[in-house]
Amino acid sequence: MIHRKKRIAHPNDAVVGRRLVVYAIVAGTLVSVVALLLYAGLRRPAPASVPVPPPSQSAAAIVAEQWGGWLTDLNSAVSAADGGKDILVEFASRQDRIAPLETLLQGPAFAAVRQRYVLVRLDVTTSHSDPATVERTADLIDKLNLSDLPCLVSFDSALRPFGIVKDGEAGSIGELMSRLHAMDDAKARRDSDLAAAAKASGLDRGKLLDSAMNDVGPTAALGYPEVMREIVRLDSDGSAGLKERYAARVSDQLVDDAIQHVVYPLVDAGDLRGALEQARQIEHDTATTVSQRQLLQAFQAQLYCSLGQKQKALAMMDGAIALDPSTDAATRVRSERAKIDQ
Repeated sequence: MIHRKKRIAHPNDAVVGRRLVVYAIVAGTLVSVVALLLYAGLRRPAPASVPVPPPSQSAAAIVAEQWGGWLTDLNSAVSAADGGKDILVEFASRQDRIAPLETLLQGPAFAAVRQRYVLVRLDVTTSHSDPATVERTADLIDKLNLSDLPCLVSFDSALRPFGIVKDGEAGSIGELMSRLHAMDDAKARRDSDLAAAAKASGLDRGKLLDSAMNDVGPTAALGYPEVMREIVRLDSDGSAGLKERYAARVSDQLVDDAIQHVVYPLVDAGDLRGALEQARQIEHDTATTVSQRQLLQAFQAQLYCSLGQKQKALAMMDGAIALDPSTDAATRVRSERAKIDQ
C-alpha cells in the first residue's frame, strides 16, 4: 500500500483535514503528529477485505438518514446485500462541486440500477458522518487511487471490488449504464476464473488466479490480499513471471498489516519507543522495495520528532531520500521533512 501515488498531495484536501481532526480527538496531540505520516501511506483503517460485522444500533440510525435512497455506511450496505445484490458506492466530496454523476443518477433509467445494487454514498466532507466512516472512506479512496471525485465503485457482498467508473467517464445515462454492464461482465469473468482455479493446482492455479485479478483491473489493489499472496507462493521460483508481478504488492500488504496491528497499538498506548523498535523490525524483515524502506524510515523519523529528537528525525529523512531521490516516496518524504523543519 505504501508505494501508491498521491498519498500526500491528494487533491481532496478535506480528506486530510478531517483525518487529522479524527486522530487528534481519538489519541491526542501526540498521535496527531504521527498521523501526518498516515497520509503518506501508513494508515490504520479496518481492512476492507475483512468481513464487516452486522450493523449496530448507531449504524441503523445512519441508515435511516439516507440521501435519496442511498445508504451512508458500508456496514448497513453489507447487511442489505444479503439478498444477493452487489454494492455500488459513490465516493464524493460535495464541498467542491455538484458531481456530473449527480444528475445522471436522478434519471428514471437508473431505477434498474436501484434494483440491481445496494446504493451507498460516501462523502468525505459530510458533517453528519461519524469519524470512523470518514477515516475508512478516505482509506478506500487512497487504496483505489481515486484521484478525482466523484467515482462509482462496484463491490460484491464480501466487499471485493470489481469495477470503477471515474468522473468524466460517463457523460450520459447510456454511457453510465454501459459501464455498469461492463463491470458486471468483469465480475462474471472473475468468478469463472476463481471457480476454475479452485479445481486446479500449481502454476495452473496461479495463472487462473492471475487472470481473475486481471478481470477486475485496478480494483485488484483492494480486497484480494490472500489471492495475491497465493499467486506469489505458487510461483515461488518466479518461472512464470507471476512472482515478479505481485511480490511488491504482497510486501506492501504485509508491511501495512504490521503497521496497523503492531505499531499503532503501541502509539495509541503512548509507547513511542516500542513503536519505533517495531517499525525498525518491519523495515528489516518485511520491506522489499526502496519506496517501502523510504516511507518506513520517514515514519521512524516522525516518531523521533514526537520524542523531541528533531535533528535525528531530519537526518533520518535525509537518509531515506538518499536511497533514491527519484521515487514518489522520496517526494513525499521531502514534503514531510519540510513540515518538520519549519
